[in-house]
Amino acid sequence: MAFINFGNPLAFLGNLLNSTNDIYDVINGFGGIDTVSYVNASSVNVDLFITGFQNTGGSNFDRLISIENLIGSNFNDTLSGNVGNNVLDGGLGVNTVSYTRSTAGVVVDLSLAVAQNTIGAGFDTLRNFQNITGSRFSDTLTGTSGNNVIDGGAGYDTVSYANAGASVVVSLAIIAPQVTGGAGTDTLLNLEGLIGSNFNDRLTGNGSDNTIEGLWGDDSIFASVGYDALLGGSGADTANYQSFRSPISFNVAGSFVEKWAFGLDKLVDIEVVVASSTGSDTIDHTTVAGPFTGTTTDLTANTVTVIGLSPISYAIQQFENVEGSGFTDKIVGSQGSNILNGYKGDDYIDGRAGNDVLTGGSGNDTLDGGLGNDFLEGGLGTDFIIATAGSDIINYTSTAESVVGAARDVITGFTTGVGGDFLGLTEIDANTTVVEDQDFSPIIIVGPAPYALIGQLRYQIFAGNLHLFGNTDANFATDEFEIQLNGLAAINPANIFL
Repeated sequence: MAFINFGNPLAFLGNLLNSTNDIYDVINGFGGIDTVSYVNASSVNVDLFITGFQNTGGSNFDRLISIENLIGSNFNDTLSGNVGNNVLDGGLGVNTVSYTRSTAGVVVDLSLAVAQNTIGAGFDTLRNFQNITGSRFSDTLTGTSGNNVIDGGAGYDTVSYANAGASVVVSLAIIAPQVTGGAGTDTLLNLEGLIGSNFNDRLTGNGSDNTIEGLWGDDSIFASVGYDALLGGSGADTANYQSFRSPISFNVAGSFVEKWAFGLDKLVDIEVVVASSTGSDTIDHTTVAGPFTGTTTDLTANTVTVIGLSPISYAIQQFENVEGSGFTDKIVGSQGSNILNGYKGDDYIDGRAGNDVLTGGSGNDTLDGGLGNDFLEGGLGTDFIIATAGSDIINYTSTAESVVGAARDVITGFTTGVGGDFLGLTEIDANTTVVEDQDFSPIIIVGPAPYALIGQLRYQIFAGNLHLFGNTDANFATDEFEIQLNGLAAINPANIFL
């Protein structure tokens, strides 16, 4: 056993002390700022938190007393400081500084050569370290421009590339070495947070609840499962869900993306949202409330805005469906098939191309199916419905959806014959005097009431437009609903789903 620095008349002034190759060394700094060097040893693992004997590996068993600083060997070392201020020098080799025994979270940057406030473990000066292991708490760890292994350990930990000299491509889901581009080849372990560089980065989370921050530059942040916060920072930043294997719903007013069973993302300083590749993604405005006054969503122009004194706007890509707000919405579909729902308010909905489903909801709505075979449902209110190219179905679920008189629905562009359009009346109970829902009679009266039987339809021409009426009760002299079909001279059961 070797006793080092005992009997030294200058022991209290601070000394550079060398470990020996004895099986047991007791090294006592006594007073001052003392450094133990392992430059003559093989690879060591030394921890200043340990006050008793510790197995250093390359220098056998050492007991370090009143030691503040460490110098590693010429091989691969792991060095740990204590709660005080330490100078830790890994020396040659590929070395790791460890904060696993820290009593609080730390903020550590391996690229700094000067003393840095670690927050949880004093002011440390770190030299010649390539790798870092965090504490049991929440840490923020930064590597160098070279190759690093960054292990957050326990707690909610963040790796930062804020000092990178160029853009980085980083994924927390990859545990093997990955080429970052602007900061060497890094291995990232046990990390939940990710901070990009000041350039254009490509950042990806993992299965944990991630906080991903782009900082400066035009960044692309790729979503994963979990409850994540995506912070774009400055620049034109994108939240990208293209590789996501489940449909998403983007709540624009709340700036969050619902991933259904896979979590919820909060978006901050994001300008572009890319939907998944499932073909069933939705823009959701149903929670829009004052002071906002409406929305505009254009799936052809790939833009969406919540209207108000401080409007919220995004560029969007690959969305197929829209749920409107309780206010006035303008919804324009894409060239594909869309499901577009106005919800409440007086809405304008244009399906464009594709086989679309358009629902006005409550309010006085304008629905234009556009090209394709579309399903259009005006809902409550006085609706104007345009049946354009294709074979469209204009559907009704109750007599209240097109009342008799000036508040009736108006349909234009309706065609009959082969390849023509259809009125859907099957969801209306044609005979309310019996329990089960009944179909309308295929015998259509031409001219005014009275009806011949319950559940009959009739039509008349007024100013060149056909008005279709229906009866659903025993009062044959009254109409329960009225639908105006502009420019139509006649209609027969072949164009009505009874």
